[in-house]
Amino acid sequence: MRASIYDYSASIKIDNSVEFQLGKEELPRDNSSIIQRMQYTFPKAGIHTIKLYDPNTTVKRLIIGESQSDPQETTIKELKFLGYSVKGATTNTIENYTCFNHVALEKIVIPEGVMGIGYLAFGRCTGLTKVHLPDSIRTIGTAFWNCSNLQEINIPLGTTSISGYFCQGAAIKEIEFHSEFTNLTGGAFTGCSSLKKVTFLNKNIYVQPLTGSVAAFKNCPNIEVINYAGTLSDWNANESLVGRFGEATQIAGDDTASIPAKGGTSGDQGVQKILHFSYVK
Repeated sequence: MRASIYDYSASIKIDNSVEFQLGKEELPRDNSSIIQRMQYTFPKAGIHTIKLYDPNTTVKRLIIGESQSDPQETTIKELKFLGYSVKGATTNTIENYTCFNHVALEKIVIPEGVMGIGYLAFGRCTGLTKVHLPDSIRTIGTAFWNCSNLQEINIPLGTTSISGYFCQGAAIKEIEFHSEFTNLTGGAFTGCSSLKKVTFLNKNIYVQPLTGSVAAFKNCPNIEVINYAGTLSDWNANESLVGRFGEATQIAGDDTASIPAKGGTSGDQGVQKILHFSYVK
């Protein structure tokens, strides 16, 4: 029985004339790994559409450039997934290392229907500043690692948990976890020093406190505001939130509380935080 076939189309925007290779790693019947490459030459700048589809093979990974560690990152500016479908499978995933280290990549467009983003698929894409993830995504982990200029990203409604280093080192200023989101584990937002506001719309969310050297918001010293859907009692009863941020004390007659600086076993320095509990978006 043959494995899944990925049908992939993409639009690539370049800023000058360029010749580059689009590679595909195939898994043939004997399960040995081989690489086939096709060379493209674009005579002028602009937006060019490419399509890769081979009904006789299984495309496991798409590599733009010579390899995942040595791409021609200075030419590719924009990547739009015009279609990314899987035949004979239940998932639809942008594979590991798809655009790893493409530092000039400024924009990606991911359509509804994509259900997963693989390991380091957009890792170290330091040209990215804003990413919108479709609600069809179910699985995501260390996808945007060290995208140091990434200022905006969303948590898709179809995603209920994130592990790994989701967007470690990003420049995001705020992040919201929807009401169906339940588990944040690993070092998802480690080193996001610009992060100032976090919103939790599920009062029972689990957020990994410091475990060994890993925590969900490790080295995020500038978080000042936390919006929380539950009550103050709900917050203080949630061991993971208290372990990560600290216990909260009501400071006014309204739904506002204070979390002391360096509260909890955070593993990093921090400022005093204002907690808005019973938060309704």
